[in-house]
Amino acid sequence: MRYFFEIAFNGTNYCGWQRNINAHIPSIQEILENKLSLLLQRNITIWGCGRTDKGVHAEKYFAHIEIDYQLESSFLRKCNAILPLDIAILNIYSVPDELHARFNARSRTYRYRITLEKCPQKMTFQSYYNILNEKIPDMEEALHSLIRYDDFKTMCRTPDRNKHTFCTILNTHFEYFPDTKEIHMYITANRFLKSMMRMLVGYLVLLGKNKIGLEEFYDLLEGTSHYKFHQLAFPQGLSLVDVTYPRDIEMILI
Repeated sequence: MRYFFEIAFNGTNYCGWQRNINAHIPSIQEILENKLSLLLQRNITIWGCGRTDKGVHAEKYFAHIEIDYQLESSFLRKCNAILPLDIAILNIYSVPDELHARFNARSRTYRYRITLEKCPQKMTFQSYYNILNEKIPDMEEALHSLIRYDDFKTMCRTPDRNKHTFCTILNTHFEYFPDTKEIHMYITANRFLKSMMRMLVGYLVLLGKNKIGLEEFYDLLEGTSHYKFHQLAFPQGLSLVDVTYPRDIEMILI
């Protein structure tokens, strides 16, 4: 039987979702496999809906396992009782055997949160950047412009490792909260390339700092120019907030 786990995690203390034998800190996948194997008294492999970078968070992440018997409704409580405080299983669903957490995902939505004030209490789930107020409209315009593009080769750390670098941006959303001095940016796409979200935000931050202009941002997307001082946006501001699957697939809450 196949089960989907809906998971939330604070990625601060982890090397990302995926196992990494070269990392000095554990992965979310490693922790879950160890705890599930302990509870189920057998070696468990869990397949996630995608990779995340070190320090990136998730509010809704899906992963699946296969076992040869039916889980009881109390299994959710048992899992959360032995998981660390920064990892939680929100729901467990019984799903068709052919449904795969990664390959059947139709869309993923990421949110990036920026604080415009240096506030230590915000630093776990937000990234501090000294954005100029007058450049915020340009950031919003640039974010919404992403829907016009389909090839994000210049926004991938390892483009040559992919069969192709085409992605469909399904939706973008920009929120500015002057009272709390925060910016929230959302991107929904059918797929994301390696570090694509952090690279896009990195350039949006440069735009917000007046290091580049709108035309240069568009040139970067189109691959007609390369910014020599590029760096990825900080990971702590990034969270996976939604993953969708085909509507006709039955997912039964246990």
